[in-house]
Amino acid sequence: MRIKDWKEKSNLNHTLTVKSIGIDRFKRECQLNLILTCYLKFMQDLAVATNQKKLLEAYFTKFRCRIEAEKVNVF
Repeated sequence: MRIKDWKEKSNLNHTLTVKSIGIDRFKRECQLNLILTCYLKFMQDLAVATNQKKLLEAYFTKFRCRIEAEKVNVF
């Protein structure tokens, strides 16, 4: 899926509520947003990394996001 599609999907999800779509779907939508946010943040950090220290910081940003995503059983 293209980044544009992800962004559009993400924007749509902000209007969803547990009451309107049910708890299971709501949790899935939130989990997708979490993964997307972490991935985009990682790619942004990687893009601006100009030395090894920055690359390392970008890697750990991704790692922290993965841990947070695992807490909501995404993986």
